[in-house]
Amino acid sequence: MKKIIGVFIAIFALVACTVKLSAILNVSDILSDANKALMVDVRVYVMSCDEDSIAEIQTAFEKRKIAAHFNKCGSTDGFNDYANFSLPIAIVHDLSKPIPVENGIYFYVADDTLSLRTSDSFASMLVSDSVFDERIEISSIEFSLTNDGMTDFVIRPGLAFVNESPVFNTEITIPSFSKVLIKLPDVANKLLEKSNAEYPVFTFVRND
Repeated sequence: MKKIIGVFIAIFALVACTVKLSAILNVSDILSDANKALMVDVRVYVMSCDEDSIAEIQTAFEKRKIAAHFNKCGSTDGFNDYANFSLPIAIVHDLSKPIPVENGIYFYVADDTLSLRTSDSFASMLVSDSVFDERIEISSIEFSLTNDGMTDFVIRPGLAFVNESPVFNTEITIPSFSKVLIKLPDVANKLLEKSNAEYPVFTFVRND
């Protein structure tokens, strides 16, 4: 089996499994000019969430100098176990400055557009060290966007699910102190596994 760690993914010698990636993002993070470290929740679905599984995942993170923190084991339906980790990602405004954390995918803001990008080194994170030729698939990428400002925040997703409803190139207004859940389509999940890929999540309107 291949071992993969990007910002959001890990492959290790367990069983074929999938990963759910979720993060919390504020409008103030998007409108800021500073690069910033954020946290992402990584839910790795495994056959059995035990000490050996946790150690295997943790070792994979450590090899790539990613500061992952194990939170808990859980079960979705009594059959599928998962190991929940928190790890840093980044929101980047200025590529001339260092990205705050080492990982393979990051939020990037430019030209009033929020995108997800893979770094140049993302492809090198695919390491074959087993006779098995399987790897984790990203089952979903989603994040909660909270408008922590005093005015409405207007976004126009290219293609995404907003609060579980499909949206394509339609304006969505997020009132002050409210939030929406944005989930990327399967095509984005596959695209972001490739080196130097970029997926525009939405454009937005500035009120400053």
